This record gives sequence, structure tokens and C-alpha cells, in this order.
Amino acid sequence: MYMQNHFMVKGEKIPYYHFFYKENLHVLLHRKKYFKEREKFKLENGLCLGDFLVEETKKQFNETADFPIIDKSVVFIIHHFEDRVKRDMDNFVYKPLIDAVVKTCIIPEDNYEHVSPYYYGKSSICNMVELLVIPFYHYLDFCDQKMESIINEYRYKQNIYTVSEWQEKIRKEKEELHTFFEM
Repeated sequence: MYMQNHFMVKGEKIPYYHFFYKENLHVLLHRKKYFKEREKFKLENGLCLGDFLVEETKKQFNETADFPIIDKSVVFIIHHFEDRVKRDMDNFVYKPLIDAVVKTCIIPEDNYEHVSPYYYGKSSICNMVELLVIPFYHYLDFCDQKMESIINEYRYKQNIYTVSEWQEKIRKEKEELHTFFEM
């Protein structure tokens, strides 16, 4: 069986897929623009967004091989933004990405029985989207073994704040920013 990528669990190879889309997709995937212009919007190469994503996905694995179909999967989408503007992740539509994976037959359907989507946004040196398809029952094993290297960030102490502590933190950040721009 062909595997694009794999990790080991108790001596068994567990397949997963990892795709990269190096286009300026944050503009196309923004909810307002996507629903308004999805039929007529074309990329520089003339393809519509859905066709481009299917084509790019198929280029990144051997679709003629006997590849694994992941029946119950986590689809983990990492959205890279180069301009350091903080964006609300719920303002983006990731449906065309998941549809592209379904069209390759890596996952059978995109309903709740087959797909659990997760999203992660990060600052980066370029705009791009990564998409991982991981077997649901091995997602925690995957996170334990691969996630740190994939998101390329070191583990840090996660702070848990009270409401008043959070408000004070935000107030100080705004104050520092205001002072910076007054200079």
C-alpha cells in the first residue's frame, strides 16, 4: 500500500496526508468574498478555486497507487498569514479544501461521520494553507509525535487568565501600542 506519509504506533505504520497550497488563499477563502464571488472568481492560471485545489491536491500524492482511504478523519487546516494582521478564523470558508480531498477519494465523504475539521492560524513568511488528513483514532498519537514539527513552534506555557487579568493585559498592550505610535 502506498502512503504519502506515515507515523508509527506500537510498531504499525499509520498513514496520513499532508498537502500544501501556496497561493494567496486567505483572500479567496474569506467568507464574504467566497459566497459572493465563488462561481465567477478565477485564479491567475484561469482555474476556479475548487478546480485549482483538486489539481494541487492530486499533484501531491500518487492517485494511481493503492492508497489508503481514511474513513474517519481529522482534517487539520493550518492557515499561514504573512502580514501579521490578526484575523478571525471563523471568517474563513474551508469547504473548498475539504471538497478537494473528498474528490481525490482520500476520505469518502465530508459529513460528520467521516470528517472532524480543526483550524489553526499562524504568522508566517508567506501566505499559504496546509491541510493534513489524519485517522481520527490516531489523532492524539499524531499530535504527540508530529504536531510540534508541523506547526514549527516550540511548546510554551499556556496562560489561563481570569477576566480581570485578561482585561488588564489588553489594556497594557493597547497602552504600549499607543505609546509606540506617539513616538
